[in-house]
Amino acid sequence: MAAPDTVIDGIELAPAEPPLSAEPALPAALSLPALDIQFADAACAEQSPGAVLDDLEEEVYAITVPDASPQEGDMVAGARLGQDLGRGWFVAADPAGDGPGLLYVRPAPGWADLAPHRLLPRWTALDGAYLVPDTAGEPVTGPLPAAEALPLWTELARLVFALEKQGYALTDLEPGGLLRTAGSELRLRFPPRVARIGEEIEPLLREGYTPPRCNPAVPRRRSAGCTCWARCCTAG
Repeated sequence: MAAPDTVIDGIELAPAEPPLSAEPALPAALSLPALDIQFADAACAEQSPGAVLDDLEEEVYAITVPDASPQEGDMVAGARLGQDLGRGWFVAADPAGDGPGLLYVRPAPGWADLAPHRLLPRWTALDGAYLVPDTAGEPVTGPLPAAEALPLWTELARLVFALEKQGYALTDLEPGGLLRTAGSELRLRFPPRVARIGEEIEPLLREGYTPPRCNPAVPRRRSAGCTCWARCCTAG
């Protein structure tokens, strides 16, 4: 006869199973040994304070392709290249022997088709180069007092306006290229970098410098150069 607690209304119930333990005990044979965990701080503390760990190794390979660009001492368009001024400009002697000048040795500069302007130097197209007579004068450096800088800004603004009339936007001026002559007149030692309005700008090659509001990814606008030349007179 079934136990009284297993019969309800004449129906015999299966005996109840014992409740499961929330944390069953493991047999002694399966008990885990105590783990000895050590953190990296202990190992680092043993190193000297000045030690520097650098797991990233970098190897700089030597250039294997010869540089085919003109170098100092080369003969280009009948003139021997002197000091390398960067971005295609060299100090060179005039092929006619009239005196030293500046030689631009890269093809098709944007300024080659600009109309003459009193601030711009005059250039002569040679075979594979452009010869620019070197201008004598003191470099204009800043910051300048407003009364002294305003006439310079005015002359540069007139140049920007003249470039716009030809369909160009001023994008860059060479560092140290603003000169003040003995007669206190403003002149450019190098022709300015320009871009056709509506076309993309040529990326600048001078390391660490991007002209204000001159992003190579966007076409030029008429106002693209308005802040570039102003900084030349106000930046120290």
